[in-house]
Amino acid sequence: MQLTPITVHIPQKDAEYNKLQLLQTNLLLKIAMPFNECNRKVLVFTSFSDTAEHLYNKLAPIILKETQLHVGLVTNNNIKCTIPDIKPDFDTILTLFSPKTKTKGKIIPDVEMEIDVLFATDCIPKEENLQDCDCLINYEAPENQDIMDLRIGLIDKKNSPSEKIRLVNYYDND
Repeated sequence: MQLTPITVHIPQKDAEYNKLQLLQTNLLLKIAMPFNECNRKVLVFTSFSDTAEHLYNKLAPIILKETQLHVGLVTNNNIKCTIPDIKPDFDTILTLFSPKTKTKGKIIPDVEMEIDVLFATDCIPKEENLQDCDCLINYEAPENQDIMDLRIGLIDKKNSPSEKIRLVNYYDND
């Protein structure tokens, strides 16, 4: 399996707006042109719950409207998704995001839909297997390399079905 790291530097002028617009563009491009056959799954990490919720609130409606793909959110304070009639809990959201690895058919057999984009904080334990996903975006790249390793370790597993895994780190230019 090949890991491709990408670094994105955000210009200081209107950095917050540019960063959100760039994330939206990158998500829609990844969905439209997957680099592993038919894999549109993206895990977006932030350091803060407020940021993850802001990204979800701004981008989930756009992603759902433009692509008809569902979006989820997991933080210590909030768990939700765009799939109607789902009572979201932590395990349900992660299962819907990584249905093959987590054998969704045995756990949630009556739900056909999946989550393709997941916004999250570091509340996901390192033991989780989310290798259905092949793209991790650090919206706020952590300064601690251990956190970076834990995040990528969620999708970069020995039994990953993906030939390529992409890691994207966003950095603000100071």
